[in-house]
Parts: sequence; C-alpha cells; structure tokens
Amino acid sequence: MAPNKGFTPDQVARYARHLILPEVGGAGQRKLLASSVLLLGAGGLGSPAGMYLAAAGVGKIGVVDFDRVRGCRASGLWPNGDSSPTNSEHLLNPI
Repeated sequence: MAPNKGFTPDQVARYARHLILPEVGGAGQRKLLASSVLLLGAGGLGSPAGMYLAAAGVGKIGVVDFDRVRGCRASGLWPNGDSSPTNSEHLLNPI
C-alpha cells in the first residue's frame, strides 16, 4: 500500500517524516488521525503535551482544566482586572 493513500497533499507534506518512518508509516498515521485524546490539565505539562499531540497528528484533542491563568501572565494580559480565562480557554486562543 502506498504511504500516501488516503492523505491530502497538505497532509502528505505535513506528516512526510512520519510517513517514511517504518514504525509509523501510512497505516500508523491514519490511526493517529482517527484517534482522540482527552488532555487533563493545560498547565506546565499539559500545554506542551497538547502541542506535541497536535504535531503528531492526533485527530481530536479535548482539554479539561478549570484552573485560571494567574500570576504575572494574568496581570500582564488582563491589567484592568478583567476575569482571566481558564487554562483550557487560554489554550484555544491562537498566539
């Protein structure tokens, strides 16, 4: 089976390195694209984990974190005392 069967040209370009790895290949990448992950926590460990899961091509990533952005990040981003978002809400905003 060709490694790019069933992938769009954009997906082939994005996952080219995964597709040529014998440990992943086309079948493995299709499994990743069809998979779902629930990430519990979007703080110091969960945020980079979510980034790596997205880069690997996991199809759906859910995030659960009720903590609020706090500390120096909160005062710099919301100086007027506005309510800071939860970590998971903040994670959904593009940089």
